[in-house]
Amino acid sequence: MPAVTGTSLNQSGVFTPTQVTLDGSTDTLTLDLTKNQVLTIFNPTVGAVGPVTITGDANSAAYPVPGSDRTVDNTTPLELSSSLDAGGQVSVRLDTIKERLNGVITISGGATLVATLEEF
Repeated sequence: MPAVTGTSLNQSGVFTPTQVTLDGSTDTLTLDLTKNQVLTIFNPTVGAVGPVTITGDANSAAYPVPGSDRTVDNTTPLELSSSLDAGGQVSVRLDTIKERLNGVITISGGATLVATLEEF
């Protein structure tokens, strides 16, 4: 179970963020709302990989939509990329999708992709 760990951007000079090669099914991370976290997933392979999704295992099936009487089902994974091209990358600021990231957060479908979690 590869865990994607954060690298603080509050450092001086040149530094290398922690990179994790994903296995595609049991990759996890921890949401820390006291920090701004940006998850970046890079495809170092020669072919497209995907779909790549992220989800929390304790999401609400009836999350209220602010300013509306509607609810949305947050139990389905959020697709980060339907197909991440060779050499491509996708980034997401996690606090902007926090409603989708309750409980244990899992990244799926990203076998061989490389993830970094940067915090500031």
